[in-house]
Formats: sequence, structure tokens, C-alpha cells
Amino acid sequence: MLKCAYVWRKRPRPPAAGSPRGSNPSPGSNPFNEYQVPEAVIKLKQGFGRLTRTDTGMVAILDPRIRTKAYRRLFLQSLPECTVICDP
Repeated sequence: MLKCAYVWRKRPRPPAAGSPRGSNPSPGSNPFNEYQVPEAVIKLKQGFGRLTRTDTGMVAILDPRIRTKAYRRLFLQSLPECTVICDP
């Protein structure tokens, strides 16, 4: 039974040829915010969901960007209601 899931910094994959991320971005677009951040949010939700199906457990997010970057709210708001503990 899964009791703890660790999430660490993961390098983004290079864009696939022909994908929206792999083509030339249009002026004014931001491929990082439009494609990579949403993909990362989905992956975090999936990992979190694996743990919550066991009813109890803890998720430790070891990437400091979850507290420092502007996109942190997208990640935190995507998670189910839970207790959040931040260790300084």
C-alpha cells in the first residue's frame, strides 16, 4: 500500500516535432505557460491521485519552485483539499 509519494524536480521533455510546443510560437504566445505548465499540473494531479486512492498518506513536493514561482497557484489549486505544511 502506497503511504508516501515524493515529487522532485523533473526536466521538461523537448517538444515533439509537429506539436504546438515544437513549432514556431506565434508572437505574443508563451509556450512554457501555455503547454509545459498545464502538462506539469496534470502530471502532479495524477501522482497525487494515486496516493489519495489509498485513503491515507502524504505527498512531499521537494521542488522549491512550488513556493516561489508565479505559477505555484496553478499547481496548488489543482490538488484536492488537503493540509499543506511548508517547511522553511
